[in-house]
Amino acid sequence: MMIRVEHLSKSYASSFSKTDALRDISFAVGCGEILGILGPNGAGKSTLIKILATILNRDTGQIYMADCTTDDAIAYRQKFTVALQNSSLELWLSVEDNLKIYGKFFGLQGTHLSKQIDEVIGLFGLKEFRRKRASELSGGYRKRLQLARSFLVDTPVMMLDEPTAGLDPLAKNQVIRLLKDRAAQGKSIIFTTQVIAEAEALCNRVLILNQGRKIAEGNVEDIKALFSAGQRMEFKFEEVTESIVREASSICQLTGKAAPEQQGSSLLFDLTVVDEADRQTMSKLLESLCPISVSTKDLSLEEIFIELLKEGVV
Repeated sequence: MMIRVEHLSKSYASSFSKTDALRDISFAVGCGEILGILGPNGAGKSTLIKILATILNRDTGQIYMADCTTDDAIAYRQKFTVALQNSSLELWLSVEDNLKIYGKFFGLQGTHLSKQIDEVIGLFGLKEFRRKRASELSGGYRKRLQLARSFLVDTPVMMLDEPTAGLDPLAKNQVIRLLKDRAAQGKSIIFTTQVIAEAEALCNRVLILNQGRKIAEGNVEDIKALFSAGQRMEFKFEEVTESIVREASSICQLTGKAAPEQQGSSLLFDLTVVDEADRQTMSKLLESLCPISVSTKDLSLEEIFIELLKEGVV
């Protein structure tokens, strides 16, 4: 494994209380793998990235990156690039000079550095801003410059904290494509996001945090397996009227099932086709509601994410 994290914990103390930001977190990321870290605000996502990037100190646990640990700080920091939500830029320097300083930190020199700078400036649409100071850029273009630095150098690990936040749709798609390309080259990538659909489209695996705890980890199918209602039954109608909703809710209440969710002209029920009680409930619903069609509907990662947060699955 390129990255291995073992029993990582971090807390913050104030005069009045102690907050556990991370509680005994363990995971691993292989070469060519993209791990998405998901969780609500305050889950510990940014704290985790900052500890991996040696910006914050851990309380307990160990981090291995390739053949070294954070205890060997110089070698460890040469293994990765990181783009934080508020990565510092030298605001009084130009876009090009910001990239030069960053590249030189990783040992890039001369024509190779110039070539890499030309490439990332092109990739992130910064050509017309090349000579402008970073302070003159809009928030979205500062974010592009932060990301351009991460793609400037060739490290085995890339870490990005909400990399698409603040970007326009075209730039977001570009970042996702570039990350897929880097993973295909064998890079190990960790990124946090609030956009669940991005994680579902991009990641090999996801790690879900809540209140500093790991509540689930695995590929999307693994995560679905942790949640018993991996599918729902979709009843489709010409129109979902109030009387249909009332009747459906009444049947579900009498049989101890959750009330249906309306999506357009459909009602979604948390029912399976293998449970006898669910089959009886379905029979009553079919008889009373007379839908146009009935089909199974897989839960999206976002729906499962919400359910896992409710359930606190470990």
